[in-house]
Amino acid sequence: MSKSPSLILIILLLIGSDFNHPNLLLAQSKNLQHVINSADFLVDNINIYSNPQKYLNKIIATQGRYDSRTLWENNETRFLVHGSNNGYPAIFIVELDHPLPSPKVISDNVQTLSNDVHIRVFGRFVRIDEIIEHDGSTKKLPVLEAIAIYFFSDQTFAKPVWVNRLY
Repeated sequence: MSKSPSLILIILLLIGSDFNHPNLLLAQSKNLQHVINSADFLVDNINIYSNPQKYLNKIIATQGRYDSRTLWENNETRFLVHGSNNGYPAIFIVELDHPLPSPKVISDNVQTLSNDVHIRVFGRFVRIDEIIEHDGSTKKLPVLEAIAIYFFSDQTFAKPVWVNRLY
């Protein structure tokens, strides 16, 4: 069985790809720009609780305080965002497809998130989950599958702190 030359060429191109190539970065930024332009910025918990089907798989932008102190098993890829919109709470569970950046050595220049920093999250609403609070009470919150995270001060969305691997 012989391999076709085009298949071998594709494999070689993939292995030798420069993932920081300007054309690839431009395509990534265009995809991200499309997400930002199509996001609904006016969603709060009341909207979602009253009609979850309307928002299912829709891209939502929310902003608020980053909180990784919630009790669940995988704290590296889940956290809360505490915010408000339209005068109502906008508290979301955010799920990541890979952990947030963290410095490997002290000299690394990496943007990191710390509790209570103000962020903006773009994500796809996927479901409502129940969480257990520190006092043992339960709360149902909407879950966003994160697409991109920015510091709130980055109002032009120029430098994401974290981006989903698909984008």
